[in-house]
Amino acid sequence: RIVRLEDAASKVEALNISGCNLEQIPGGIQQLGNLQVLLLGYNKLKTADFAAFNALQGLVELNVSYNRLRSFSCNFQALKELNL
Repeated sequence: RIVRLEDAASKVEALNISGCNLEQIPGGIQQLGNLQVLLLGYNKLKTADFAAFNALQGLVELNVSYNRLRSFSCNFQALKELNL
């Protein structure tokens, strides 16, 4: 069975892209409207401005630990766990 990426994206609840040497948050994450857990630890992020991710209001866990963050802003209503 072939699944279109657009269809699969609406079902993603957890995304672990830790340790991928990311310097910025990948585009397209805001399209994962059902995302509850986002793990971005152990990358090379210097800033994390999540204001553009208003669609992720169901996010309950966010991990951005072990990055190079100098600034961070986030306004997630449902967020229960934040690891910096």
